[in-house]
Amino acid sequence: MMNASNSFGNDFSRTTKNLLQLAHLMLITTPAFIQMRRSPDFENWQADFINFGNNENLQSLAETLYIASEFVTECTDNSLLLEALFRKTDIIKPETITQACITAEKSANTMPYASFMLSWCAFCLWILAAEKRGIDLYYENNGGPI
Repeated sequence: MMNASNSFGNDFSRTTKNLLQLAHLMLITTPAFIQMRRSPDFENWQADFINFGNNENLQSLAETLYIASEFVTECTDNSLLLEALFRKTDIIKPETITQACITAEKSANTMPYASFMLSWCAFCLWILAAEKRGIDLYYENNGGPI
């Protein structure tokens, strides 16, 4: 959830706020997330996760992946991570977000924790990029279901 002391996200649509809240709950209630933060047995996930940024199709995500890995290990405020992701949406193309999802799925068996974080970041980037580009998710402004 976004920290009330941070004004980031105050102007987001209701749909974006709801989806970001869902993403946050998904993250913090996933047992792997807690293990990734606290167990030394899960140290390699971070290197694998950051290494996704070396993939030719994901290079524009490299800095974003580093920021996200620091968030998990340092337990910083989620709104700071979302704000950092939001700033990157100008340089990250929708095709890159799709490629991140494909890469996460393909690597899930060999790097499950890194893949989970990659898919989570792609989900958040999709939400944030849609908001920034003025895409009306779920037709909220046109009498849609949300």
